[in-house]
Amino acid sequence: MEILDSHNVRVEELERCVDFEGVETGVAGIHIIDAGSTLPDRRRYLCFFNHRHLSFRLAEVEAAAELLYGSPHAPDGLPVIVWEEPGDGLVASSFWYFHVHVDFGGDDMMSRLANECLLVKCILDIWGEGLTLLETQKMVGKYDPEVKRLYSGEDQSFKFVIDGWGTAISHDEKLAIIDSFEQYTGFKGPIRMKDPMHLYWVIIARPSKHSTVPGRRPWYAFGRQVGVNEARGPLLQNVRKSSFVVDPFVGTGGLLVPAAARGAITFGMDIDMRVIKIGKKDRHGNAVNVWTNFRDYNLASPVGLVRADIDRNPFRPGLTDMFDVILADPPYGVRAGGRKSKSDPNSKITDRDTHIPSTAPYPLAECLMDLLEWSAKVLVMGGRLGYWLPCLPASSEDELPRHPMLKMKYNCEQVLGRYSRRLVIMEKIRHHDSREVDRYFRDNPMPEKMAIDELWDVVYAPADPSQDKKPIFRSKTV
Repeated sequence: MEILDSHNVRVEELERCVDFEGVETGVAGIHIIDAGSTLPDRRRYLCFFNHRHLSFRLAEVEAAAELLYGSPHAPDGLPVIVWEEPGDGLVASSFWYFHVHVDFGGDDMMSRLANECLLVKCILDIWGEGLTLLETQKMVGKYDPEVKRLYSGEDQSFKFVIDGWGTAISHDEKLAIIDSFEQYTGFKGPIRMKDPMHLYWVIIARPSKHSTVPGRRPWYAFGRQVGVNEARGPLLQNVRKSSFVVDPFVGTGGLLVPAAARGAITFGMDIDMRVIKIGKKDRHGNAVNVWTNFRDYNLASPVGLVRADIDRNPFRPGLTDMFDVILADPPYGVRAGGRKSKSDPNSKITDRDTHIPSTAPYPLAECLMDLLEWSAKVLVMGGRLGYWLPCLPASSEDELPRHPMLKMKYNCEQVLGRYSRRLVIMEKIRHHDSREVDRYFRDNPMPEKMAIDELWDVVYAPADPSQDKKPIFRSKTV
């Protein structure tokens, strides 16, 4: 843990922030300040999250903010996004304040940020909050009159949104709440239900004892909407127009399609020639492959698809700094294990059109290490590797493969049932140096056996009726 002293405000950089039955923030080196703190030259906003995929939420916002700002750090030396510890102290909280530098921009940039994030419900400029509705209303009444004047003119139409978090609010109660705010807001403009100029949210958090987030105290807030989501996720946040993106396990192009939709130039590799040339068949017997998928979405086709794998990739030795982004979903080994190219001196090619090259088993641990080493070579500086990694309840973060040229940015877990998968995002921070790599792995050897090696046995093990069911929030919210 590293403690940073910025303008006498305590800012903590945490390697991991775990709370609420093991829920993590998903951000490596997250920066958090104490609840209620402020930072000079930074604006404070409330991020109202959808209560799903908890460990993905902060990572998604940070990745989008870095993309929009064009840099991971602001002029004050701190990250673009500095989080504020939730008032209830729970990582699983749906309400997180964050602070952005004034150079980041105002409402327009917040609108763009929210629009990039799948898990953000809205971003609000909070005018008042409290443990009761009356306390909140009094804070709204005392809010900066100069700011309120900007939005309360007779020509400023508005609309209220009443959101009950963990509670149901009747229509009559909503109307009464809206009427009760009139004396505190001073709005003079017309109420317009369709296309208003301003949206004001009243958040009422009154979770019951059956709530999936126990411990959330009653809380009320009033704020002006500055952004609402329509969005994408952290895997594609570094993909932009003209980015050169490669998927070394391309299959039928599931990861390249959304990248191409964002304007990227795409390239694919796969060890199975049949997948590249033929693909699969739909229920009508029609071919489904990378080409047909791109055509269905009216996207520019990949610049190339090659039969190759990262164990023996087709690029010439010494070729570096090619790709902006690598997207990968390595073979898990649940239904079929990974394969890599194999030399077979006895193999004779009689027909190149139908020849299937020889392959050998490709353990996941070896595949991942090859993926990181290859990424460290072919990514441009600042380029990112994003890949899915299966994991078991018994697995440890220490098992995540590391590389001296790649920095861990995000590590988000999605619970699937008997096992989980992690979305791992890494950034290239140094040019490749073979001697440094050898020295690093000599001093930090990977374990010979990973918990994930037991994945097949765990997935297909008979159900144990005596085992307690998982808490409902694990499948519902993580």
